[in-house]
Amino acid sequence: QSTPVDIIFIIDNSGSMGDEIASVRANINDSFAQIIGDSGVDYRVIMVSEHGGLGNESVCIEEPLSGIPTGGCNNPPAQPVAGERFFHFSVPIDSEDSWCQLIDYWDAPDEFNSAPGWGSLLRDGTFKIFVELTDDRVDCQSQSGPVYDDGGNAAQGQSAAALFYADLLALSPAHFGSSEARNYRWYSMVALGNKDPNDPT
Repeated sequence: QSTPVDIIFIIDNSGSMGDEIASVRANINDSFAQIIGDSGVDYRVIMVSEHGGLGNESVCIEEPLSGIPTGGCNNPPAQPVAGERFFHFSVPIDSEDSWCQLIDYWDAPDEFNSAPGWGSLLRDGTFKIFVELTDDRVDCQSQSGPVYDDGGNAAQGQSAAALFYADLLALSPAHFGSSEARNYRWYSMVALGNKDPNDPT
């Protein structure tokens, strides 16, 4: 039997992300939810990104993942509607602050008070998968003090990543494991073009 998974999407809401957000909205149900659902995996999706209309580079997800009916995101409701396997934790993600927002909102409510922190939406006993979509770097300071700055180069990027991952593990070893036995994987989609689901390459 497959290990249950919690999948955390972090999507950049900055002004240059319109095409990428439109692609997520168009494909997340057919190209993601249907495939993983057909696999029989017990999954939950947690969207960490500002809810709203595409014109504001915000994210709105429709059924069957969410409880928003098909076509409902053309004129998005005031706030997200959860689905059986989908929760939208609405906080703005700017170009360079995604890591800080994850740390700061681990146990702080989103703009709609939908949950007392995105961490409360994780399930016990699941493997965690992070998927980040952005077209920028990281350079921010969290409210608790740490600074994550990749400096625009590989060496400083590795140092920033090591600091962030240590802070992430410290949030909840029960959810994320330890440096010796991590209970998560992180995938980044950075500045990639749209993928045609009918293109086998």
